[in-house]
Amino acid sequence: MRIMLALLLLSLASPLSAQEKTPDTKLHWSPYVFMLAGQAADVVITRHNFSQGCTEANRSAFGSAQPTTARLIAVKAAAVVPTVFFIAMMQKFGHQKAANAIGLLTGGIGFGAAGYNLTVQCGAGR
Repeated sequence: MRIMLALLLLSLASPLSAQEKTPDTKLHWSPYVFMLAGQAADVVITRHNFSQGCTEANRSAFGSAQPTTARLIAVKAAAVVPTVFFIAMMQKFGHQKAANAIGLLTGGIGFGAAGYNLTVQCGAGR
């Protein structure tokens, strides 16, 4: 009877230990790459639109109607750099799905702004 009980406990312990897994705390590059690509796309398309005679709609954030590339990058960096640290902390504590979601959201905002900027008509092209 004791042997049967021991075998039963061992048979339950094996699947339970197999379900335990250590959290993935490695640095994964995909959220960073997507986030930076989205924000870079917005800067590139915005600069292109400036050459077509467009002006920046968010002048209070950028300081002028046609800010320099350095100013565009600096303002974006003010928002993106804290997000980079937040993603890194999420990864460090094993929350890779959350880190991916944050990178996807931040990059998606940049790609969304770039996509919208592609539809803007201004200047001589009107």
